Amino acid sequence: MVNVKTIDGKDLELTINPGTQFDQVLAVQGAGMPSMNDERFKGRLLVKLKITIPNNLTDKQKTLIKNAINSN
Repeated sequence: MVNVKTIDGKDLELTINPGTQFDQVLAVQGAGMPSMNDERFKGRLLVKLKITIPNNLTDKQKTLIKNAINSN
């Protein structure tokens, strides 16, 4: 889960599913810009994911990842 600020300043909690890729775009219906004709209706909020892979893991973190991969 990640928190995202919407255009109107509200916090939105998004679930990032396994297998999600770098630069993938998620669409959240009803969290985007209000309609010009009727502000009760909002469009889609598009969220582009920038996933960062850590490159300075501790030995304990590396072991945990290896164990998680090998347990599947």
